[in-house]
Amino acid sequence: MDKEQRLKVGASHYRAKRYAQACNAYTRAIQLDPNDFRAYRGKGLALFCMRRFADALAVYDQAIQLSPHNADIYAHKGEALFCLKRYDEALSAYEQAAHLDQAYISVYTNRREALVKKNFSKAAVVFHKQATPAKKTSDPALAKRKLKQVTSAKKTSDPALAKRKLNEGKTLHRMRHFKEACQTYEEAIRLDPHNAAIYAAKGAALYELKRYKEACVSYEQAVQRDPVYKSSYMNKSQELLNEGKALYANEHYEKALVIYEQVIQFYPTNERVHILKKWALDKIAQSHDHKNNSGLWNEPFHYD
Repeated sequence: MDKEQRLKVGASHYRAKRYAQACNAYTRAIQLDPNDFRAYRGKGLALFCMRRFADALAVYDQAIQLSPHNADIYAHKGEALFCLKRYDEALSAYEQAAHLDQAYISVYTNRREALVKKNFSKAAVVFHKQATPAKKTSDPALAKRKLKQVTSAKKTSDPALAKRKLNEGKTLHRMRHFKEACQTYEEAIRLDPHNAAIYAAKGAALYELKRYKEACVSYEQAVQRDPVYKSSYMNKSQELLNEGKALYANEHYEKALVIYEQVIQFYPTNERVHILKKWALDKIAQSHDHKNNSGLWNEPFHYD
């Protein structure tokens, strides 16, 4: 296989959460072309998911040398540094990511958390002052007016701001902060409740959190607003279904059954999964019958 094929194989393994295989594929891609930052970035992501944070950091540094203006790599480097408790360096990496691409402003959430972990170092004090809200007014009438203005602003539709929130959510998703991504998508939905792309993105984040019923609702809302998202919904369903089929093929029938139940929660109209569920139940029943029969045959005979 050539380099591009190796990269595709690595990406496929990564999406399927086969991180060791993904790492091997990206390593072979690097051997074929040591100057392609994509292979280093992919290998770094796989190593990070294997909790090999120091190794991931070293690979991210190599990627940055090849692509010094890539905000995404700096953001992931910040994540690795954060997990290694090197908080000052994590701040610097997050800041560089945001400087290169405003879509990465959301990394300031991580930055704030890192500052708290550092017990408010000098950098933290500066950030804390910037983040501290204004003092409450002693005038109740003025406070009431301000509250009304804020409430009114929240109700106002703002598609442009919603799009920015959508991009922030996607950034958090790429960094595997799925819970935070969901929260950001909810903000975006409040700003633009008619944007199908936001519902689809929220569905994808909920899927990663294994909150399949909620993911189903979100994807259905996306499809209602734009039928084009039907294919991404079905693809996610098939991805989960394939996981169950692989377990079934390896005779892990009870585990396969669990996955099939999840598919039903996520995509209840999928007719195929109900058939596969029945097959898994039949295999489990056969296995139990076999064990029971084996137990009977193994009992010693007693003669009068």
